[in-house]
Amino acid sequence: MVKPYILPALLACCLHTLLCFPTAAQGKLPPPVFFRPGLPAPPPVLQMIDGGSYSYHFIRFTGLPGSIERKKLSLRGIDLLDYIPQNTYLARVRGKWMPSALSALGISGSLPLDSSFKRAALDTTGAGGRYRVLRMGDDGRKALRERVLTKKEIEQTVADKDVLYIAPAIAMQVLTDD
Repeated sequence: MVKPYILPALLACCLHTLLCFPTAAQGKLPPPVFFRPGLPAPPPVLQMIDGGSYSYHFIRFTGLPGSIERKKLSLRGIDLLDYIPQNTYLARVRGKWMPSALSALGISGSLPLDSSFKRAALDTTGAGGRYRVLRMGDDGRKALRERVLTKKEIEQTVADKDVLYIAPAIAMQVLTDD
C-alpha cells in the first residue's frame, strides 16, 4: 500500500526539478557566443534573414561545419568569414533565408551585424582621431586600413554596411632617444 504522503512529496520533487533545472526538460542550452567584453550582444536566435544582395550576420551552428559544408554554404549564398567561439561565424549572406532552410543547414541562430558591434570600442565623446577600419572589399577580401577620421567621418564609416569593425589606433612612439 502506498502511503498518502508519498504522492505529494514525489510531485513536489518533480516540480522542484523542473523549476530549478528547466534545461533538463528541454535539452541543453547552446554555449554563449564570446564577443569582446562589454559588447551588448543578445544570444543568436533562429529567425528569417533577408540579406538582399548581401548583408553581414553572426551565424551560430549546432556543430562546426567542415570544408564540404562550408563549400555548400558558399554555393548557396552564405560565405563564412571569421570564427567566433562557440560555433559562431561572421558571415556574408545573400538572398532571403527562412528559419526552416537555415535549420536544415545546421544553423541554430543568427544575429545581424549592426552598428552596436562596430562602435563598441569607440570613444564617442572625442572629436576624431586615428582609427583602424576593417572593411570587406567588392572582391570578398578584407582590408585593414588606418585612417584619420573626424567625428562626422566616424559616423559615416560606422553606417557603411561593408565596414566590419572600427577601433581607435594606438599611436606608434619611439622607444629610445638614440
